Amino acid sequence: MKLACLSHDNVLCGKLKNNLLFRTVSMVDNLTDLDSKYDDYDIIILSDRIVSYEKLPEFTSCFANVATFYMVSSNPDYKLFQKIETMCHAHDVHIVYPKQTQDQIISFVVNVLKPIEAVPKNHVTAFVGSQSKVGVTTTVMAAASRLGMFTEAKIGVLGLNARNPGTVYMRGYQGTYLDELKTLLSNNMLSTSQLMKEMYEFNHFFYLAGNRDIKKRLHYSIREIHYLIEQSKKIYDLILIDAGSNYDDALCIQGLLNSDTKFLVTNQQLSGLFAWNSAYDQVLEPTGFTKQDFLMIINQYQSKPQLPDVKQLIHDYGVPCLRHIGDVGDLGPIVEADRNLIIDYEEPEYKKDIDFIVKALIKTYRLTCRDQKAVKRTGLLQRLFG
Repeated sequence: MKLACLSHDNVLCGKLKNNLLFRTVSMVDNLTDLDSKYDDYDIIILSDRIVSYEKLPEFTSCFANVATFYMVSSNPDYKLFQKIETMCHAHDVHIVYPKQTQDQIISFVVNVLKPIEAVPKNHVTAFVGSQSKVGVTTTVMAAASRLGMFTEAKIGVLGLNARNPGTVYMRGYQGTYLDELKTLLSNNMLSTSQLMKEMYEFNHFFYLAGNRDIKKRLHYSIREIHYLIEQSKKIYDLILIDAGSNYDDALCIQGLLNSDTKFLVTNQQLSGLFAWNSAYDQVLEPTGFTKQDFLMIINQYQSKPQLPDVKQLIHDYGVPCLRHIGDVGDLGPIVEADRNLIIDYEEPEYKKDIDFIVKALIKTYRLTCRDQKAVKRTGLLQRLFG
């Protein structure tokens, strides 16, 4: 296939040329040059920095039989995004959403041109919160602990919460923090062997604590976080990501872009719904996500007539619900003060709720369970698969 790329991104064009799917790749600086060089191209990739979305109708009429991809370089405001999306859909133009690495862009283009029946799993699951303090970190660590305890899988947890390193639940954390790896990530110098040394083994999983330096929150690039996740995939059988609730940074967005399964953790507070709607309208939808990409986990759930029930929350959020986790009352702050996890306490209903999520992940990623005889008599495996 012959491809023309109207973009100033030399790295992207270079990687396109190295892809065996494309017989010829031409880098073009403007539409005038494209008209003069047009020679039966099969695919054309346009950058919004060269071609405005208003010109798409004229463009597609000239190149009616060409597969066209339109790269959006940054998150536009919601009203502008709606115009761009409507224009692209009306003229059969494929939208390449922002905040992606060059490799992710090429992967998207290739998958559109040559769709594969079975998309390979990344073995990455991301957890995000509708807002802060809904229990993302504790849910991630509880699930990781149970997965590591009852399967043969090597479980890695990446703290990609830009405002919370997640070490409050670990007394004596001895690993490295994400901000300490910034230079290695920016220079692609973090080897898998070094990454293993930097992560801390805790409660049957390995943890890389998140960012401590709030000033660096917006200085992480999409390429750096993508590289970190790719290196982690070479080490662990399953990676869980604590992506926090800051949807406007590379940590959260790359965590979501690289994950097969995306969990939205929320509770019954109205403020969480308002925060989710804002994040979805302003960041997630313009980046290419839909509400159906997520599964909801309702944390701290209370069955009270004054509070919305599961059915109402599904309707309000527009997101399918996998499970609600019952409220543990005063035990939550007590456990946090002791720097422990609730999953380590005798709270059978909480464990039952977490184990339901664990069961889904075990089956989704076909993880091998440990020999039941070698497991202490907790009854988890019997509950999951008995």
